[in-house]
Amino acid sequence: MRYAVKKGFHNPFFCLENNIVIKVSEDLIKMTQYTEGELLGRTFDSLCNLLKVDNKINLKKLETKQTYYIFTKDLEPREVTIFGGRSDFQREQKYYVKEVLNSRLKIRLQYAQALVEANKLGTIILSYPELIVLNTNQKFLDLLHSTYREKQFSIGRMYLDILPNGYSERIEKIIIEAVEKKQTFISEMLEFISGGEEKKYYDASYVPIFINGKAKYIVNTVVDVTEQVNAKKKIEEKNRLLSAIIENISDAVLIFDKEGRPIVLNKNITQEFPDESLNEVDDLRKYHKYYDEEGKEIAPENIPIKRALRGERIEKGIMTVDVGDRKSTVQYNAIPIYDINHDIIAGAVFLNDITNLSKLEEKATKDFLTGLNNSRSFDSYYNDCLRTSLEENGRFSILMFDIDYFKSVNDTHGHLAGNIVLKEFGKIVLASCRDFDFVSRVGGEEFSVILKQCSLAKTIEVAERIRKNVENHDFVIENGKIIHITVSIGVAVYPDTVNNVHEVAKSADKALYKAKQSGRNRIYLDTNNDEEQ
Repeated sequence: MRYAVKKGFHNPFFCLENNIVIKVSEDLIKMTQYTEGELLGRTFDSLCNLLKVDNKINLKKLETKQTYYIFTKDLEPREVTIFGGRSDFQREQKYYVKEVLNSRLKIRLQYAQALVEANKLGTIILSYPELIVLNTNQKFLDLLHSTYREKQFSIGRMYLDILPNGYSERIEKIIIEAVEKKQTFISEMLEFISGGEEKKYYDASYVPIFINGKAKYIVNTVVDVTEQVNAKKKIEEKNRLLSAIIENISDAVLIFDKEGRPIVLNKNITQEFPDESLNEVDDLRKYHKYYDEEGKEIAPENIPIKRALRGERIEKGIMTVDVGDRKSTVQYNAIPIYDINHDIIAGAVFLNDITNLSKLEEKATKDFLTGLNNSRSFDSYYNDCLRTSLEENGRFSILMFDIDYFKSVNDTHGHLAGNIVLKEFGKIVLASCRDFDFVSRVGGEEFSVILKQCSLAKTIEVAERIRKNVENHDFVIENGKIIHITVSIGVAVYPDTVNNVHEVAKSADKALYKAKQSGRNRIYLDTNNDEEQ
């Protein structure tokens, strides 16, 4: 037999004869998580129902490749392109299926997936324009009629079909308006009656997600605000959750209000600036210069955040950021944020360093300024040391230290000079340690070193080498000026100075405090070796 196969399709996923599934490929089994026995012998309609293919689409008449959603046994959506062909004898039908590249929600909508999994807010993710339910959580399902309160009865269905009577038309208009205006639509005090229960009110938001300039998804969240006291708690919970998501995503996030004052700056951007140095949007240009893709400097009024505050929406813009000692190429998205009256109340910019895509993983674990391990890496490595010590009775040490009177460096010489000192300081610490010691910047001017299988004497030796090298180093700042700094170091060694392996970091912090209290530029070893450390 010969089959008319569209270019780009291969490995038929399932084959029909007399409307019965007679063959399925391993790829289909792997994609859907169903077994061969669960797929074979079904009628075409039964297979479509099993995979939750939109019942308004007749695949039997499919002549050109189209994009649809199918769902796995675990109710995970898969966006696929399907083409159906017939044999020369018209006895068999073959359907070729290919998953759209990088289309899974865990890749495209990480933050929305996090909201669903957290189950703190009622959250539902819809396709657009079909409005197929792709994922949701129990918090949202509890609002619906009892028929749809389990995922298996709601996932894959048309969203408007599962809403209570009287709400579909209103909510469809809200979604269409949000997409047309490319903005989040917030509906406060939405009256909602579920399954004959008492009337309740919810704050609902509808967020259109655009892919390549076209609306692709709708993320709908709801919060119960029936009781005002509980409403306040829920709103605070929502804000904390969203802040946590913003704080932990790999992009640098800046949100400024319409007056140009910062509202949200996550740690990936605050690490770029001295403490409390960003008081208004124009402060950005005190430390950074911005250039467009042609290398021309971007005028102050046209930097992404100011364009967002004017109502412009920018997707996948590219620019170069010059921070003085290095240049980075970043991809950015800028969006205006509207209130319920469609007035701009803020602007947001999301920056992703794409200078070297192969270093994306490293970016998430390294300090942006010094290149040392960041606090997240420190926590992970420290926890590994705890497990190793408990399982293998191994020893390890921690040095906690920070630069003495570093604030005066910023106050006297400026924050740019402070950044130069921090970077050079990091290089000195690295050069003073063993190649396999774990060096981190865990705060503004606070650093740490974790030393595995290191004796007390050797630990003191490394600490003293750091202290001396810093004290004797000429730090060259702007205009060739030389300044000198010192460092105070707290030392803790398990099990020599700390009996409780879980208290090593705390003991090192305590020792650092005592080093500073006793005069600075010194090493302090906390020898209070007891269970109360």
